[in-house]
Amino acid sequence: MRGNAHFRSKRGGRTLVVLAVGCVLAVVGSQVVPALSRLRLAVDFNRAGGAAAPALADNGAAAVQAARLDNLTEAVDAFKTFVGNHQRELEQLWRGRLERLPERGVVVAAGSPKTLANTFVSLHVLRNTLGCQLPVTVMYWGRVPGDLPSAETMAFMQEHISGLLFEDASALPWPTWHRPLSKDLDSWKQTDGWKFKAYVLYAAPYKHAMFLDADATPVLDPSLLFEHPQYRQAGSMFWPELWCGDCELFRQLRMASIGQERQTESGIFLVDRTRHWLAVEWALWLNVNDHITYKLAYGDKDTFRAAFHLAGTPRAFYQVPHPLGLMLQAAKGGYMNRGYLQAHPNGTSMFAHRVADAKYEPDDDDPKPITHVTVPSCHYFLVKGWNAGLISSDHFQSKVWTESTAQAGSDVCPYSLHTLYDATSRCGGYDVDAAPGNQTLPVFEIAAGGHVGSGLAAADAAFRKLRTAKRRAGRRSALFKLEPGKRRRQVAVTQRAV
Repeated sequence: MRGNAHFRSKRGGRTLVVLAVGCVLAVVGSQVVPALSRLRLAVDFNRAGGAAAPALADNGAAAVQAARLDNLTEAVDAFKTFVGNHQRELEQLWRGRLERLPERGVVVAAGSPKTLANTFVSLHVLRNTLGCQLPVTVMYWGRVPGDLPSAETMAFMQEHISGLLFEDASALPWPTWHRPLSKDLDSWKQTDGWKFKAYVLYAAPYKHAMFLDADATPVLDPSLLFEHPQYRQAGSMFWPELWCGDCELFRQLRMASIGQERQTESGIFLVDRTRHWLAVEWALWLNVNDHITYKLAYGDKDTFRAAFHLAGTPRAFYQVPHPLGLMLQAAKGGYMNRGYLQAHPNGTSMFAHRVADAKYEPDDDDPKPITHVTVPSCHYFLVKGWNAGLISSDHFQSKVWTESTAQAGSDVCPYSLHTLYDATSRCGGYDVDAAPGNQTLPVFEIAAGGHVGSGLAAADAAFRKLRTAKRRAGRRSALFKLEPGKRRRQVAVTQRAV
């Protein structure tokens, strides 16, 4: 949350302290956000906080200490007590902050050369192929050298993607009622990357935030999702994971069972923070307390459903009901796993989310093409497990269905990737909700002329543009590389407010 570094200041000198902290942040913070902007953020938040801020700061440290307990129930109860005692002040802070922000926008967490290369591809498709005009902010953790974009990379991305902004999240003041993001704020590890998503949602510069993983490429304009009746009713939209059923985190929080509903992916989601600011608080709490929560769930992905439960709004957590498709690349001996194909609430394929080894590599020309898709039941993964590489051909039906609108015959089953989930049953005789784990999977070809094929082709074209630019820039260039000779910056302002 921007600008709470003044929380411990005395009332008489609060504005001066805010201005001083703003100046320091401007000097040591992002090279992209100008100094006056950072001063404005600090002053705006000071005005929003009013007399509530000192009370939150005085009691926030105690809540943080209590949250260090290794017992989930005791830690949750401690934070619930803090929230209950200060809900009015917290709401006042959120209202004051949000009223000054743009309505809608996209946020992406990316800073390393690889994540930025994938971000470039996804946002190039978003802006230049799909014509989506939502503002976009890329947030990174600049205190870590490996997560600090080079100036050359940012300039290249902004040249080819209009209206793109960058923000160094490590230079934003931290809410004192939460544990720090990491024990060492100048290093980075995988779990820090997972929980950084929760902070990007927390600090996003939009009332309604759409979070996209760097490698989640839309193949339809996602801006329409903000107008979808389910989003307007619930104020949230999430997408499914591979696995079904409750995780241990849900059981220990005594949440209502989700039955055989799919668990949640954390790479794509929308949240109306004006309605669900308390769920956003809980999402950050669950992720910075990963020493407890990540032992009970796989990383951050199920913390968002849990956050809505802890906020007292479980019915406002809306998840798209259609199971994800598994994107494939035809290969000798089977198919390479290339990630998830996520659907619009109406069932139309909408996001191509590359995972694991399927991500674009900024120093490799291989686009890792996506040629086919299947839709496994969650029982398949319970039996066969997750395979990030080659999946043997004996996992699949021998017949490969071709995307077509031709009349049905003995060898043709009309379908498109607008009706993929229906086609798995109609063409492949496969029930995505109940098929046993050892049943072979139907395979569908992705037609080049369809909307998914066109989106994937646009992504590959954007990747070729990136690779061409890197070759022309030469070996000494910092384009999609770490800044040459970049040393760890000495940041004078710590993440914890003083």
